[in-house]
Amino acid sequence: MKKAFLFLTAMCFATASWASTRGPGLISDLQIEGDYVVFAVSGPAVDMPACVVWQRMYFTLGTASSQAKLAYLLSAQARGKLVTVYGTGACAPDHEEVRSVRDGE
Repeated sequence: MKKAFLFLTAMCFATASWASTRGPGLISDLQIEGDYVVFAVSGPAVDMPACVVWQRMYFTLGTASSQAKLAYLLSAQARGKLVTVYGTGACAPDHEEVRSVRDGE
């Protein structure tokens, strides 16, 4: 049991190192392109995957979670609120997929 826990912990840290963190920063260039929401975050980017070309992140629409992310981003953009966005490390084709979004302050 202890070995399984240590293995899973190590895998979490390894996976996290492949994903990026953006912000805290302001939401900019928010677009809806078909089933995708694409946007940029001003502020620092840490551990950005090599596949990212335009400094943008994306997520697909169609789930309650993605609709909540879109509502959160629109609200933060309208209020000028800082956010921090965490990526998955995966790209399609040159924007990183969003894992989660939170307040940047």
